[in-house]
Amino acid sequence: MLPKPLVMPTRLALLVALALGLAVPLRARAATRLAIYPLQPLGLPVSTVDSLDATLRARVERLPGVSLLARGRTVAQLSSGAGTLGIRCDGSPDCLARLGKLLGVDEIVYGVASGLGGRTALDLKLVGVASGGEIRRVHATVGRQAAQKGRSALIGGVREAAVRLLDPARWTGALELLTELRGAEVSIDGAPRGKTPLDPIQGLTPGRHALRVTAPGYSGVERFVDVRFDETAEVKLDLAGNAVGAVMYRQGGAGGRSVVPVLIVQEGAPPKARSQRAWAHRMVGATVAFAALGLGAGIVSSVERTAVAGMTRPVAAADEGLLNQRVGRASGFGLAADVLWIASGVSLVTAGVLFSLSGSGTSGSVALGAGPAGLAVAGQF
Repeated sequence: MLPKPLVMPTRLALLVALALGLAVPLRARAATRLAIYPLQPLGLPVSTVDSLDATLRARVERLPGVSLLARGRTVAQLSSGAGTLGIRCDGSPDCLARLGKLLGVDEIVYGVASGLGGRTALDLKLVGVASGGEIRRVHATVGRQAAQKGRSALIGGVREAAVRLLDPARWTGALELLTELRGAEVSIDGAPRGKTPLDPIQGLTPGRHALRVTAPGYSGVERFVDVRFDETAEVKLDLAGNAVGAVMYRQGGAGGRSVVPVLIVQEGAPPKARSQRAWAHRMVGATVAFAALGLGAGIVSSVERTAVAGMTRPVAAADEGLLNQRVGRASGFGLAADVLWIASGVSLVTAGVLFSLSGSGTSGSVALGAGPAGLAVAGQF
């Protein structure tokens, strides 16, 4: 036990050592002082831009390592800055750097909110105050999905734009491969990622990636998979059937957080498109059937006409009945051939329209020909 005269100095020394020990990490984790220039409108109502500005600030305030200057202080400097008589910037880095020095921040964000064709976009740039140069620039569409999915999609789009601009290392998503087959080789964009079963593959840049899975004895699967920011794409794979069953997106692209299923996208066309495509295939079948029947009717009509033309003239009284029958059959089958070829053309056009509406991307070729027996059509889809 220490003597009483030494207790207070010892405690003081421990407190000083503790404070010095904490000072270094605190100094290393000093937040970047940031200001956001009020968003500038371009083809949008001011009220909408103000709402976007508030949403952007709320998203930025939640980012780690950022100390955001209050909007009121920024606006006050714009209207009555000391010695500046109201500095205003048009987005040039030099002007923004001067404004940042007046505000006492390290970096400043300048953005334009624009609207075109029902879409809302943000163009943001980050300028370093000390260097006076542009650090990063981001363009993001934030309003198109919001109209379909509600305000949460808008907030998510603004948050993604903020992360891309201020913390691009965190702008990532993940991909998880779900398959019962063990030992299959997995590669993404040509880079090997290991063998199944695999933990979720983290750190993927949002966007489309080429997934390839191969295994001895199987033909393998190659598919493009869309990776989304801060979400995990679960890919259900049937290697034996050479198919991707479904892709499910869940919240939480990294960090092993608990996740919630939010959207399921089946591979292939939606139900309506699949129905249209099925009818298109039926119309192709009808085209072939009508064409075949028309070709047959045309051949019969041609044979009867040839027989009529080959009968001796003048026609004997005993052959007049046969002549009339042949003329009637030639005319009837000729009319039937014309009707069937018209029906074939209509069904072919209908099939093309349905294929176009289904968005199937099906390619094909159609050949038309004419001969003594009538028209002929051939198609490949």
